[in-house]
Amino acid sequence: MLTMLLWLSQGTAMAAVQVKDLYDIEVSVRDQGVAERQRAMQQGFAEMISRLSGSEGMRQLGQSATALRRATKYVEQYRYRKPEGKPAEQPDPGRILWMRFNRKAMQQLLHDRQLPLWGSTRPETLLWIAIENNRGRYIVSSDNKNALQRNLMDHARRRALPVLLPLMDIEDRGKVRIGDIWGGFSTSVKSASTRYKADNLLIGKVYPAAGGWRSQWTLVSGSSEKRWSGSGSYAGQAIAAGMDGLADLLASRYAVKAGGVTASYRMAISQVNSLADYDRSRQYLRNISLISAFRLLSISRGRVVYQIDLRGDVDDLERALKLEHRLLPDNAARPLAVGALKTNVISPDKTVPDQQLLPMTLYYRLRP
Repeated sequence: MLTMLLWLSQGTAMAAVQVKDLYDIEVSVRDQGVAERQRAMQQGFAEMISRLSGSEGMRQLGQSATALRRATKYVEQYRYRKPEGKPAEQPDPGRILWMRFNRKAMQQLLHDRQLPLWGSTRPETLLWIAIENNRGRYIVSSDNKNALQRNLMDHARRRALPVLLPLMDIEDRGKVRIGDIWGGFSTSVKSASTRYKADNLLIGKVYPAAGGWRSQWTLVSGSSEKRWSGSGSYAGQAIAAGMDGLADLLASRYAVKAGGVTASYRMAISQVNSLADYDRSRQYLRNISLISAFRLLSISRGRVVYQIDLRGDVDDLERALKLEHRLLPDNAARPLAVGALKTNVISPDKTVPDQQLLPMTLYYRLRP
């Protein structure tokens, strides 16, 4: 199951969240037959494209019946499980099909189709949502364990959106009233949101209208605001319009086109003083979807140098690293010299040859 981090206490939120199990999908199935499994894998494939590339990517790939028919080839593992909360003795409780899509194969598909790719490091969004029903209006909080809250969080998981809900404790209630959310007044909401340290704020309202449901949404990112609306025959569809709109807006901002020319750079990372630091630097680079490949060039006391093959440009990489906030610009770095550098981290008596300077060297330092 896709694990989303829901930070609920003051000081626990971070600048961005590493979405775990990004390539794992679960789909409900009626039985374990071949035809039903193929249907579920096609549905999972469509959800995966939406996660990685946004709705625009799914619209483009959805026009290709061949891609959907071949969805099963992108699945590297699958298994069935029983739905939670249903007794085993129930005549036909159904099944959940869990599947894991191959990361490299999916990224290669997007690259070949020249579609955007949104990596696993994603900005966190604080949700201020007011819902109206036959009992009145209320603000969805972390304590609202009702069906609409579950629907909201389930759809966020399907789109791999790191989101959090306000506590609505004494401090929140003293700063935000339901009228502020209903009227879309972002000033008071911004003030109450400071304690959560989220990257973005989503203000929304969901209400019955004309035999169905409507929703209105405002995404606040710094000084900019984006608005959209949605509707549906039931409340869950109106809520889904908010999560889909949020996912597509963030994908358009952070996803990078996977096609085009791949350029090579040299990246020097300082403050690498142990084997654990070295392993962390490799893991960080591995998790950045912009970097299609990297290899070690040299390693010396306090610094490691990689060659990276980069999709997109340096500005895209800077935005991705700023979001991750684990590799920081090192403006005071000493320039690299051509020659052999003795390693003091991996093996004191081993020398790893340095390479000729690449067109650009990027200097960063490892955050403690």
